[in-house]
Amino acid sequence: MGQNRKAHSNVTQAQQTEIEELTVDSQHKVYRFYRHAAVCFGVLCVLQAILNVSLRLLYYSKLDTHDFRSQCTALIKERDGLQAGYSALSEDKDLLQTSQDSLSKNLYGLQQECDELQKRLYKLEQALEQGWSYFNASVYFISAGRKSWSDSRQDCRERGADLVIINSREEQEYLRRFGVDIWIGLTDGDVEGDWRWVDNGPLITGYWANGEPNNGFGPENENCAAINSFILNDMNIWFDTECHSALNWVCERRIRF
Repeated sequence: MGQNRKAHSNVTQAQQTEIEELTVDSQHKVYRFYRHAAVCFGVLCVLQAILNVSLRLLYYSKLDTHDFRSQCTALIKERDGLQAGYSALSEDKDLLQTSQDSLSKNLYGLQQECDELQKRLYKLEQALEQGWSYFNASVYFISAGRKSWSDSRQDCRERGADLVIINSREEQEYLRRFGVDIWIGLTDGDVEGDWRWVDNGPLITGYWANGEPNNGFGPENENCAAINSFILNDMNIWFDTECHSALNWVCERRIRF
């Protein structure tokens, strides 16, 4: 019986030892489980944190990209607007420059015209002071003495003029008021019957007296024209006579304003 107790005691101790070993092993397994669980949880937390950070970065990245694109679009529009404004200003500048050049050219032309008018006015004043008379853009000089047609014309040329050329009825009326027979700048000395003015222009409208021109003293003798101011109440007062005859004369000088 003592042996049985001893054997039972040994069995019980062995079981106890086995139980203790199993308990320790179980504790180690539980510890390892919790440790692995803690590690996994920690890894999950880290992954979650990384995911959160990544999502935030992605969100802000998209948000910043959208804002950046919006700002770029606005800046591009502003740049295009400024470029268009600059182009418009450049065109306006070119137009203003062209206008300024045109105005400067016109001003120069007006200044030239003004200077020319001043010169003509000065010549007119001088002519009037020297006894010339003004009528319809011309000045006229009536001689005090008498000369031949050629000498009369030479005198006019020396005065910067020529024998008068009658271009209108009004001018004819003006000249007949001088009250003396006067040479005019008309002759057929080159070709008989082909009456021409001293500027070689042909006679278009003549104011010949009745029966004139008649070349009264034979062929090719009366080749110069004059005004007979003693015929009253008639515009047709021209006559032809010998060019060496001595008559008064009228010089004409054009002054255009």
